Amino acid sequence: MSDLPGTPATGSIPAVAAEQRAVITARGLGVVRDGRQILSDVTLEVRTGEVLALVGPNGAGKTTLLGALSGELDYSAGTVLLDDKRIDDYRPLDLARRRAVLNQANDVSFPFLVREIVAMGRNPWVRTPQFAADDEAIAEAVRTADVAHLVDRRFTALSGGERARVALARVLAQRTEVVFLDEPTAALDLRHQEDVMRASLALARAGRAVVVVLHDLSLAAAYADRVGMITGGTLAAIGTPNEVLTAERVGRAYGLGVRIYHPTPGSRPVILPLRD
Repeated sequence: MSDLPGTPATGSIPAVAAEQRAVITARGLGVVRDGRQILSDVTLEVRTGEVLALVGPNGAGKTTLLGALSGELDYSAGTVLLDDKRIDDYRPLDLARRRAVLNQANDVSFPFLVREIVAMGRNPWVRTPQFAADDEAIAEAVRTADVAHLVDRRFTALSGGERARVALARVLAQRTEVVFLDEPTAALDLRHQEDVMRASLALARAGRAVVVVLHDLSLAAAYADRVGMITGGTLAAIGTPNEVLTAERVGRAYGLGVRIYHPTPGSRPVILPLRD
């Protein structure tokens, strides 16, 4: 991937901007699906200028929380505000101009070209002044997601990792203030995992708000400004990586002994499972 403005060199994380704004606020959020309580009493803020990573074991409610925060899923209790307005009061088009969502599933039934898929990210801006930036936005997204060599291929002919990067490019082309990414690194090799997180951090440092669901705790620790630990449908902890990702808390959440390793004193934690 090509660097976005503010992308850090390996091992360095630029400071969070001094001025931040809570663009999305969840208060007492609860979600019930098929008669089962998925989320209970979740309260948190999504702030511009930072990356918020949601972590936790399978089935904890991370994807459901991301869906509720982004306005894609209905909630049964509490409220979600986008700039002091209930997110479910926004028209779909207005919401698409405020936030972009990368879901886990990247399936497309029709054999669109990659360039067509990426261009779909610009659909919310048709008949607006931002439409003039389409070519620039698409070119930057293609470059950042490292899919320039794929633009003339059919999406249906791509590998899982290639599809994931094309889907990311579509989200980047949308150019919204808030970006939601659900497991964006799951299908990617080591290099592209790092590239995706560097790009996410660069978006945040450019003033956007980024919420990302991750399974790799060390990756979350390396790039997130704050980490929210979801367990059993509740927000068990939220804070800096060093505050949240302790051996006791991780071990309790995952039912697995871990060692928290700091390469240098005060550095971001690396989480290692204890093995025989």
